[in-house]
Amino acid sequence: MKRALLLLFFSIKTCFAQTTVSPLTQGIWRAELQINDTLSLPFNFLSTSEGLEIMNGRERLPVNEYSLVGDTLVIRFPVFDAEVRCRYTADSLNGFFLNHARKTQNVVPFRAAAGQGFRFSDRPERPVTDISGRWQVIFDGEEGENRFAVAEFEQSGARVTGTVLTPTGDHRFLEGELAGSRLHLSAFDGSHLFLYEAELTSDSSLQGHFFSGRHYHDTWVAFRKADASLPDPDALAFLRPGYSSLDFSFADRNGKYWTPRDPSFVNKVLIVQLLGSWCPNCMDETAFLSDYYRMHRDRGVEIIGIAYERTTDSLRLWKNIDRFRNFHHVEYPLVYGGYANKDSAAKTLPMLNRVFAFPTTIILDRKGQVRRVHSGFNGPATGEAYKRETAELSSFIDRLLAE
Repeated sequence: MKRALLLLFFSIKTCFAQTTVSPLTQGIWRAELQINDTLSLPFNFLSTSEGLEIMNGRERLPVNEYSLVGDTLVIRFPVFDAEVRCRYTADSLNGFFLNHARKTQNVVPFRAAAGQGFRFSDRPERPVTDISGRWQVIFDGEEGENRFAVAEFEQSGARVTGTVLTPTGDHRFLEGELAGSRLHLSAFDGSHLFLYEAELTSDSSLQGHFFSGRHYHDTWVAFRKADASLPDPDALAFLRPGYSSLDFSFADRNGKYWTPRDPSFVNKVLIVQLLGSWCPNCMDETAFLSDYYRMHRDRGVEIIGIAYERTTDSLRLWKNIDRFRNFHHVEYPLVYGGYANKDSAAKTLPMLNRVFAFPTTIILDRKGQVRRVHSGFNGPATGEAYKRETAELSSFIDRLLAE
């Protein structure tokens, strides 16, 4: 199967006929990504005259970039370096999803059919209970801070939506069902494939499996806990003893090197964002920071984004950064920091004890002193946590601007 998909990929790689009109039947579709021999990750999308909308809970992700060659359709996602290549009819798709940001396990069989509005099952079994609320999650294969997470679920009938919050960020908008005592949740954002499967046990705990694409699997257990919490995101990374400021020199797309001492940053509150164009939580944080910057730059705040990418090919990495910039209408400089590895990133900023997460947000006052190192980001999928985090970060920056 994989050999056939790769042959299809190489046979159409160099010949595209660009189109802005979707050739697919309009309405609801159901898609599946085959993450192993026995398990598929389902999601839905809406086909309209303007393009496609990937559906995860209340999230809608627009997709409107297509290429056609014969009976092959190439669907390119707006932010991430990934695409679907498939044979198509008006009512069906068969091919594969290709994630260029990964070096291994990056080809996933894909199929979709029009007119199917269900996600996991057409007529799910009546749920045995309602799992709405907050749960403490423990991942068996993780260690340290990453072992614990928090799940928040909302249930209506058999339908379940929610997310899982981890110390590095959230697992996006999850959607699925509780069928009898079996929980099924999935999310697909054009790059990341999250699948949760679990059984509600006799002691009212959830026990099951978590898959991230074809490359990662872990087992997990969860217990109801209204006050479940995560580590303080401001304590996961910090300046080493003897340091009070930040120093770096990275080039932007035009070859200009930026440092914290750049004239445009003098006497400004400076936000240094460690990010990656491949990172969904970075995408969420960038949307917030871009809006904040547009509204408050005249007050004396500046931002610089340091991108750590999953390729070392200069043309490809800058193409990815540019797509990221354009999608979020980023008006502050983006520079290239190196390869997307936390240990490697930490070496480029040796004054930090570590880089714990992408994104990491470092906030300097007008005197160039580091006042905060914030790891991870709670995106819109986390609901109230997102509102609290963005409000608190905004308030903190406002206080520095007033000093």
